[in-house]
Amino acid sequence: YDEQWNIISNMKCVTGQAQFVSLFAKAFSLTKNSIFEQTSILLMKELMSWQIISKNPDYHGAFPASIPIYSKYFPFQMVNWTNKFFLDACYQMRKII
Repeated sequence: YDEQWNIISNMKCVTGQAQFVSLFAKAFSLTKNSIFEQTSILLMKELMSWQIISKNPDYHGAFPASIPIYSKYFPFQMVNWTNKFFLDACYQMRKII
């Protein structure tokens, strides 16, 4: 985003999105502000759509580090900490749904 919050890139950091899910879910747990709940659900749905479902056990359940996969954040890679943050997000979401 630029200084006026206009989108300047189509790249998404999957790892960061998982962290934001946790953050917004926890914020909802503390404040009961529905915008945090709605945002965490929206971001989690999108995050789950990026999870790789494959018959290959080396990739099944993994996430690309960024969307599109050729973006600047670990291009063409799957980093294990994305899955760690996804599990953290699942834990936080479990508390609110």
